[in-house]
Amino acid sequence: MAAPERNPTTNHIAARQVWPKKLPTFTGIPREWPKFYNYFVESTKACGLSPAENAARLDECLKGPAREAVEGWLDTPTSVPLVIKTLQRLYGRPSLVVKDLLEKIRRIAPPRPEHLDELITFGLAIQHLCNHLSNAELKHYLVNPELLEEMVEKLPATRKLEWQVSPRGYITQTYTRKPNRPQRTSKSPSQLDLLQPKKEQTR
Repeated sequence: MAAPERNPTTNHIAARQVWPKKLPTFTGIPREWPKFYNYFVESTKACGLSPAENAARLDECLKGPAREAVEGWLDTPTSVPLVIKTLQRLYGRPSLVVKDLLEKIRRIAPPRPEHLDELITFGLAIQHLCNHLSNAELKHYLVNPELLEEMVEKLPATRKLEWQVSPRGYITQTYTRKPNRPQRTSKSPSQLDLLQPKKEQTR
């Protein structure tokens, strides 16, 4: 027999006046999983929501492939943890989320120098990726020279030149550094070491 559900506390009732009742719609797009999952967890905790209430919320917000994957459990409140765990395995794996974010950026056409809006759109996509990598403890992607080089290659020629001559453009600086000749840079040695080719790291 299932344990009786606890009544919401005064704080829970107050939180329910602030938090939106509905969950964000989730269709199974990996890059949307962090937002959906965090909202589900935080709202459940803040509002003291019961399994029955969460089952109703999930039944309303899940669409498309995500719904099809767990539809058989949505009418059973005790299956809510299983629903979330299944969705996390299917769409919330960190590598899958990163892959989806990268594919989104790769589909963006290279911004043209005379179109500031295109450059801003590209920059926001990069910022979103960086924020996710930092929040998901995947910061090693941020010092991946191949990934950074790929992103820089999408920039207009003038912006690309600015990147290479600025302190941030340490990819080019690192790979063009001549052996046995120290190079002045504002970057810390640890960051340079992470980006240097293996041949130079052994010197």
